[in-house]
Amino acid sequence: MSFVSTGNKTVGSDGPAITTPPIVGENNGVSSGAAVASVTDAAEQMAEQAVELLFGELPEPSGLVKAAVAAAQAAAVAAGISDIAGAAQDVMSSLISGPGVHNVTVSGSAVPPQMLLFASLNGSETLGALFTYVVQLKTPDTLNLGYVSPAANLPLKPMVGKDLCVNIELDGGGKRHISGLVTAARVVGHEGRSVTYELRMEPWVKLLTHTSDYKAFQNKTVVDILDEVLAEYPYPVEKRLVESYPVRTWQVQYGETDFDFLQRLMQEWGIYWWFEHSEDSHTLVLADAISAHKACPDSPLVEWHQEGLKLDKEFIHTITANESLRTGQWVLDDFDFTKPRSLLANTVANPRETGHATYEHYEWPGDYFDKSEGEMLTRIRMEAQRSPGSRVLGGGNIRTLMTGYTFTLMNHPTAELNQEYLLAQTTLFVQDNAQHSGQDQHFTFSTSFELHPTREVYRPQRTISKPHTKGPQSAIVTGPSGQEIWTDQYGRVKVQFGWDRYGKMDENSSCWIRVSYPWAGKGFGMIQIPRIGQEVLVDFKNGDPDLPIIVGRTYNQDTMPPWGLPGMASQSGIFSHSLYAGQRTATCCVLMIKPARRK
Repeated sequence: MSFVSTGNKTVGSDGPAITTPPIVGENNGVSSGAAVASVTDAAEQMAEQAVELLFGELPEPSGLVKAAVAAAQAAAVAAGISDIAGAAQDVMSSLISGPGVHNVTVSGSAVPPQMLLFASLNGSETLGALFTYVVQLKTPDTLNLGYVSPAANLPLKPMVGKDLCVNIELDGGGKRHISGLVTAARVVGHEGRSVTYELRMEPWVKLLTHTSDYKAFQNKTVVDILDEVLAEYPYPVEKRLVESYPVRTWQVQYGETDFDFLQRLMQEWGIYWWFEHSEDSHTLVLADAISAHKACPDSPLVEWHQEGLKLDKEFIHTITANESLRTGQWVLDDFDFTKPRSLLANTVANPRETGHATYEHYEWPGDYFDKSEGEMLTRIRMEAQRSPGSRVLGGGNIRTLMTGYTFTLMNHPTAELNQEYLLAQTTLFVQDNAQHSGQDQHFTFSTSFELHPTREVYRPQRTISKPHTKGPQSAIVTGPSGQEIWTDQYGRVKVQFGWDRYGKMDENSSCWIRVSYPWAGKGFGMIQIPRIGQEVLVDFKNGDPDLPIIVGRTYNQDTMPPWGLPGMASQSGIFSHSLYAGQRTATCCVLMIKPARRK
């Protein structure tokens, strides 16, 4: 049966007429308030009539009727569509295709419910990386129905930044959900009266790439920092961490995006992540061990079969094992000025069973000051170096394999390949073949993947380097209220940097920072502790923003030179004054430079 629009009647080509509601905004003498109520009632009546014509009389309340009316109303609100009658017709058009035909659907606030049909999906997910899926959706082809679908004129801007979920029905009766945020939308085609929309779907962590900052984190572990930054984003996070991470005195987000900063820290400490999807959300999962991964819920065991076989189950048809040469030993070293004679070098050897596997990678500085921290970091570096050495690539007509989950391969003729794997990367392609002639099946599913053997430790690769400073910076010496000098046994002071918008100009504004002097030795040399309020010049060891050191001082409007300039520019010397309020006394050593007499 088809519907043909005749004025405000929609007539079945082989059945009675269905009355359609008046259009809000149409010049028909109906007020907008009355029209909305009339439209709602009429849409419900039209849906009831359509359902009866299609399926016969149904007991009340009819879920199909409610779905049609709710979809029409929601579409009007979400997309600004006044043609609720057309919206209801679109809904009914999508419903009359019959149960079980459209086994891939879309949902979420990005699109009007029931008004767009799934056309295709193509995208990939990788451990420790942002996923991207491109989803194409089509409006019903109403060329033979006599009306233009309201969904053919959906505005694109309201879609961007909203939730979208692709729901894939599985053979076992469940569903696989792929959810994310729409980060881009466009119209890519017209066919008859059908319009094709293309939406790019990415995870909520993509939002972290839109925020950058300069911020210091003091006395926190990497997990503490992850918690603090991610708390700014209202999305679910699950931590499955087994390692114990040390407290770091000073760690700086130095002009980095939130994403780059957290990604850098996680890669340094061997933490990686992926997403677990549901219809309503996608949860960021943080892990540092294989034990954090669950088996694929719908395919914990997957068989290999030759490509082209006609089987009543999904299977893997392509498997390619890969082995590569990796460095077999890692050495880290560093220096701690509080224990200058300590030997902080750490060596971890874990060569793979290949030739030339005993070469060594030496890294300095190792970015640690404690022997136990160095041991942990060296082990993580070696595990990260070894991790990609054994991988398996493959593919199949299977829709249940998901990144971050494990499964066991079975039935492969190479016995050693029949083992448990972690899905490190998956690419999924789904296409609706309904309008493509010569297709044997309604949907095409194709998955390719990269596997990591679960017998090996998985670690992320370091792809983001710590930013380097571009030279000295000025800062103001800080300390507690009421003090003029604030220092420790090493003569270190605290400062507030110009980029620090969170500091309170107090004793907590920074870590303790060493001060450089022209002359320093055991029990001798020069010393003058920078006082609170002084402007100092701060450089950074090896350009590392986590390793500041004061290399100089300078005057400014608040701290002017001790004698008037330029009038006394010929005088050189040292001038000091007493501490705290009250009558100031001074000590000075001044060199008076007079012009030489002419002969």
